[in-house]
Amino acid sequence: MSDLLTDVLVVGGGPAATWAALKAAEDGARVVLADKGWCGTSGATAAGGTGVWYVPPEPAAREAAMASREGLGGYLADRRWMARVLDETYDRINELAVEGRYPFPTGTDGQPLRGGLQGPEYMRRMRVRVRRAGVRILDHSPVTELLTDRDGAVAGAAGHRRQAGELGRAGRRPARAVPRLGQRRHLAGRRGRRGGAPPDGERRRAPRPPRGGGTRTGEVLPYDKNYLRHGEGLSEALRSLDAGWAQLRARLHGEGAGLVKARQAAAMTAHARWMYASALARTESRGMARRLDHPEQDPAQHHRILAGGLDRVWAGPAAGRGTGVAV
Repeated sequence: MSDLLTDVLVVGGGPAATWAALKAAEDGARVVLADKGWCGTSGATAAGGTGVWYVPPEPAAREAAMASREGLGGYLADRRWMARVLDETYDRINELAVEGRYPFPTGTDGQPLRGGLQGPEYMRRMRVRVRRAGVRILDHSPVTELLTDRDGAVAGAAGHRRQAGELGRAGRRPARAVPRLGQRRHLAGRRGRRGGAPPDGERRRAPRPPRGGGTRTGEVLPYDKNYLRHGEGLSEALRSLDAGWAQLRARLHGEGAGLVKARQAAAMTAHARWMYASALARTESRGMARRLDHPEQDPAQHHRILAGGLDRVWAGPAAGRGTGVAV
């Protein structure tokens, strides 16, 4: 077990993570970045090209840019956040061109074309910049849980360092954070049950492949369920995923590298259940969320959907709801 003290812990290694780590380090913070892959090559951006919402700070151009995107999101977008994204993107892309020396192409008029990036080159340069800023990068170090201090505030995270073959923790006060990760975990145990052996004392291994894996992919990947959505198909898929979650709850355990696979199986199953519960809660077609049995847009449903819960998943209009996943 290794503990790392740091001011800022960034989990992930894509564009958002590397920019966050870079800016925190430039502000004088001690920064650790933990990536489940190899920072600079992991994630969707590093594998291909990516479009960039690069719009000069001219009122007419910004207004046109925001208006052009609102329909895709079913007119649920917050203009304040859109403006912040446009400001941040414009500044960061210009910084990448000057300080990161990214080779943007030029148009026939001699002006740089900054509306797109080649992922491999972009992320290679971001890794270099992050390391030069003094960030400690933990490659191949998937995080398995967040750690809290005695007041309940998130103070760090724990995970598995694959290259070192050991468990590790990083954060502001790892010594005061929730319990040691060196023991066997009950993957989906109730709050308060943090570690130790299963209730009956039996040492059990994670199924191979993990229980619920086939159910998860079988309900999420087929186009006739997840793309050509219909209430009956969504309900059937959600029932199957709920049953899969019950199996995970009872049987899926892991330690070391096995804990990573167990956490991934649980996270993907939970996400799939929130996704389908949210789709069932929106009985209309809005933006890119389409329902074959409700093809029209309903003005009364001009709201976001929040979803949450583990053993009992819930989903409903954002207004009046507590913490959840916004959809």
